[in-house]
Amino acid sequence: MGDPVVFIPGLACTEDLFSHQIRTIAATRTVVLANHRRHATLHDLVDELLGELPERFALVGLSMGGYIAFLAACRTNTDATVAYHGGGIHTALGEAGGIKKPVMLHNPLEDSFIPREALDTIRETLKPNPLVTVHEYAGLDHAFTR
Repeated sequence: MGDPVVFIPGLACTEDLFSHQIRTIAATRTVVLANHRRHATLHDLVDELLGELPERFALVGLSMGGYIAFLAACRTNTDATVAYHGGGIHTALGEAGGIKKPVMLHNPLEDSFIPREALDTIRETLKPNPLVTVHEYAGLDHAFTR
C-alpha cells in the first residue's frame, strides 16, 4: 500500500463527509481519519495529531480540518496537503515559511465564516510560494464542496 492519506473533517462533521473518498482511496492506500472530537482545545488537537502522523503522509482537511491541515503542512514534512475552506489559515500565515511540499487551498469567495479580507490576505501572502496553489470560487459559500 502507498503512503497514508489523513482526512481531517470540520468540527461539525463526521467521517461521512469523506466516505466516498475514503472508499476509493482505501483500495490503494492506508486511510487515517483524524478524531478532532476528543480534545478540549485546537492546540491540543494539533499537537496530538502531529505526534501521531507517520513519517510520510498526505493530508486533506475541510473547514477547521483545512486549517489544521495547513498547520501540519507548515510544521511537518507532508507529501501533499489539500485544504478546503480552511477557516483560520489567515491567522497562521506566519508559519507558511515551513511549507516544504505542495499545498493546495480551495477558498469560496463568499464564505460566511471567513471574511473576504482574510481570503485576500491568504492569497497575497502565499502567492510568492511556488509550492502553494490557491483556487478561489466566486459566488460560493463555506462548505460548498460537501
